[in-house]
Amino acid sequence: MLLLSGCSLFDPCYGSDPAPIMPVSFYFTDNDGVNLVGDNGGAVHPDSVRVKSNMPPFIVNPSKEYRPKKGGFVFDVFPGQGKSGTTTYYIKLAEGFSDTLVVSYLVDNSGCFSSLEYTEFFHNGKEIIMEPETGYLQLVKE
Repeated sequence: MLLLSGCSLFDPCYGSDPAPIMPVSFYFTDNDGVNLVGDNGGAVHPDSVRVKSNMPPFIVNPSKEYRPKKGGFVFDVFPGQGKSGTTTYYIKLAEGFSDTLVVSYLVDNSGCFSSLEYTEFFHNGKEIIMEPETGYLQLVKE
């Protein structure tokens, strides 16, 4: 008996690839827009940033990358694992600093592949929007 899985030539999804799941990318600044996380003079070293979540996995290891145009590090997290909902991230920059980032999203499982759409973002209870040119969230430490 031969068992094949996947799409056939007659399947409408044949030959199509899923769209990549885009991360939620964020960076921290002061009120003047200066990035607070850098490995060369930033107020906080990138390795000291800790993230927890209200959804599994509860301990999150965000990817991070230095972005010269942002003057420091940008962090990426991937909420929305398979179903619509809200994920709350608890972010610790340094002793005494604690922030929340709430991300709401819709998952559409109709069609060939699931798609994910981010619908709302809140930083410490205040609604924020993605930067149109980068898609990043600027989290301002007041």
